[in-house]
Amino acid sequence: MQGITLSLQDAKELAWALVPHTSDDKVTPVLRNVALGGDLGNFAYATDRYTVGRFDLTNMVDGDMPTEMILIPGKALAAVRSLGPTTLPNSLFASEYLIRFETIEVASVNYVLAKAIWRTEDQGDMVQWMRSWLVPTSVGNFPPVSRLFTVTPGVDTYRTHLMAEHVDKFTRYAAHIESPIRITLTERVNQKDSPVLVEIGRRFKGLIQPTIVLDSFGFGDDLAFDNAKKNEASE
Repeated sequence: MQGITLSLQDAKELAWALVPHTSDDKVTPVLRNVALGGDLGNFAYATDRYTVGRFDLTNMVDGDMPTEMILIPGKALAAVRSLGPTTLPNSLFASEYLIRFETIEVASVNYVLAKAIWRTEDQGDMVQWMRSWLVPTSVGNFPPVSRLFTVTPGVDTYRTHLMAEHVDKFTRYAAHIESPIRITLTERVNQKDSPVLVEIGRRFKGLIQPTIVLDSFGFGDDLAFDNAKKNEASE
């Protein structure tokens, strides 16, 4: 059995950061999960193919990181994200709540058990409160998205196109932690737009895959931009 324990506050921040980047893809169900542990180091990852989110868990884990990669369903994290004073006992909400995620197998089906636990003031042992979720999880190879974060900041100015729905996945987390968003164009390869690097707060980095659009055929702002680049090159 593999597992990871975080404080309620840290588990909720992880959920705010990465749940938007999980997929509802039925063809590739592994993308419905957040991956962490194993050779991923102190980072957790999520991707829906169009965006990637990476969250730094350094100094957040109660105990050790899982020795093997585990997949936590986005639905389990979303349930934890919804916890608050109205869904936990008011007299206990201010105490030291922890969230434990454990992988288990029932009748050859893989699940993640997420449960809210706390430490009482008069004893060091963890006591479980009756709040838990059993969510089916996936098996299979999570894409090696950690390699994508070796991107290099670009030096050339170029125009790129991003889908508003992809950008919104980042702005929700930025608004939640009240942090500005730092956006960097990365180095182009073979004149193709590279992923856009997004940094929010101290722990989060993400990537957005630019969208390919049809040429404007010389109309509007694109014509002015293209002509300016041509004139600059001719000089």
